[in-house]
Amino acid sequence: MTGPSAPTVVVAGAFDTKREALDLLCARLRELGCAVHRVDFGVADHASDAETTPERLAAATGTTMEAVRASGRASALDTMGTAVAAEVERLHGAGSLDAFVAIGGSGAGTVFGAVAPRLPFGVPKVLTSTIVAGDTRGYLQGTDAVLVYPVVDVEGTNGVLRDVLGRTAATAAALAHAHRTREPAPDPVGGHVAMTMFGITTRCVSAARERLETGGAEVSVFHANGTGGATLERLVSEGRVDAVLDVTTTELADLVAGGTLSAGPDRLTAAARHGVPQVVVPGALDTVNFGAPATVPERFAGRVLHRHNEHVTLMRSDAAENRRLGELVAERVGLAPSSSTVVLPMGGFSELDAPGMPFWSPEADAAFREAFLSHVDPAVRVVESTDHVDDPAFAALLVAELDAVRDRR
Repeated sequence: MTGPSAPTVVVAGAFDTKREALDLLCARLRELGCAVHRVDFGVADHASDAETTPERLAAATGTTMEAVRASGRASALDTMGTAVAAEVERLHGAGSLDAFVAIGGSGAGTVFGAVAPRLPFGVPKVLTSTIVAGDTRGYLQGTDAVLVYPVVDVEGTNGVLRDVLGRTAATAAALAHAHRTREPAPDPVGGHVAMTMFGITTRCVSAARERLETGGAEVSVFHANGTGGATLERLVSEGRVDAVLDVTTTELADLVAGGTLSAGPDRLTAAARHGVPQVVVPGALDTVNFGAPATVPERFAGRVLHRHNEHVTLMRSDAAENRRLGELVAERVGLAPSSSTVVLPMGGFSELDAPGMPFWSPEADAAFREAFLSHVDPAVRVVESTDHVDDPAFAALLVAELDAVRDRR
């Protein structure tokens, strides 16, 4: 049973091929006290009774379902994904969405990937799909979401699927009720500060975080594993961050060298674009990430490798890559010179980049420094330190510089 104050769950799916599973999910959501708005992105010719039909989605993009079907499966799915994203954004803006759920296979994953970035952080997003057993970064795109692996394909309503869909409904309903009744938290005295961390920069980040929290800041630490950096950029763009202490810019090394943990081409741009004060460090730019040793591309034969664990192999970035990284960091902080400070720990960029450690290479670090200094906007404040990134004095320096750049605004 639902009442006038019931939260609304928007359920998206291909009602032409997944009707039984979608009907079961919607019925269970209603039993749990939610109103349901169905968005049908099924492409096959069928009579849809959803609140948002395929015909309405097609019309919203200036086309017809006949034209969508004739365009081929991939193009049709792209069109429907764009249309569903716009419709979900409209529903959220109208106050008619407390949670979003998509179920199905790769099509549902594609549509979810189009929708999720259009919904703000904190709005519940649930994907139940067979694709979540693989690499989901392309579907998440730096958003917060609950992913449910259905074990079996979303076809029919067998016992396994009924159980999974029941848990999907329970999750979405609980999140929707919580979202409807949430109260905003008070802003911290010292503002919201975002930081980035890797295992090999942990000591620096922990020491700086403790200092910031002592000063009244609320600190969110993002794991610089590709998804973490993308999420940081997204939250900065949404206005949820007051300052950034970007200790671990390692994802740029993966972008430049072709590692597995790139955060994409927009890393280290959001703070500058939005005028958010930032202190940037070349933390862990000495490392490029790959999977197990056998996954390291042959073109890197002869490079210095370090086995982090059985699933992660790190490669030392060389001087040429560091020159490119120096130019890239200079370019990006130069987008907002007055609100950016760069601090260089010339005693070493990570735990592995220290005397006696496998990635110690003053020459590679110097290549970064020289390229950065020769390309950076003179208006960007640059602080050179002889400290190692993990030295306690370096963490104290970073906090002092962050306070200073915030005061300059």
